[in-house]
Amino acid sequence: MKNTLKILGLVLLLAAAFAAGLTWSSVQRLGSELGGPHVQSDLLARQEIQRRLPELPEGAHHLYYAAEGFQDVDEFFACSVPKADFAELLEQVRELARARDDGQPPLTLDPLTSGPNSWPESQKDPTWDPADYPDLVIEKTAGTTIMYSPSGHRVFVCVWSN
Repeated sequence: MKNTLKILGLVLLLAAAFAAGLTWSSVQRLGSELGGPHVQSDLLARQEIQRRLPELPEGAHHLYYAAEGFQDVDEFFACSVPKADFAELLEQVRELARARDDGQPPLTLDPLTSGPNSWPESQKDPTWDPADYPDLVIEKTAGTTIMYSPSGHRVFVCVWSN
């Protein structure tokens, strides 16, 4: 009887150790998944961009959306539009930046070395491609960086968590 109890206790101890290890690895995986980055494309990217820019032109394409962080989330989105819609899109993005501006000096973050450009290759997405546009113009506010290519009719937006 003593041997049976010892074996049963050992089995229970091993089961508890296995469950604790499984729980710990699940918690670690959840923590890394919550912090991102999380990259969306196509329909989900359109929905996320439309949460910020309600008048996103129907012809918007080459969509990109990503978020990184847990409590302080940085958001990144980009899209291209037909030439006729470019000025309207750029004005919407500038309005978003003005709405987030709290009167502080512009951020010193370099959007080309921070955010999606700084992520490991496995987390990069070719639709975030500011280096492909040689005429890239950068505008910064206290909480938002706008990059756009007048010739490519493409806009990149970094909404920093501050």
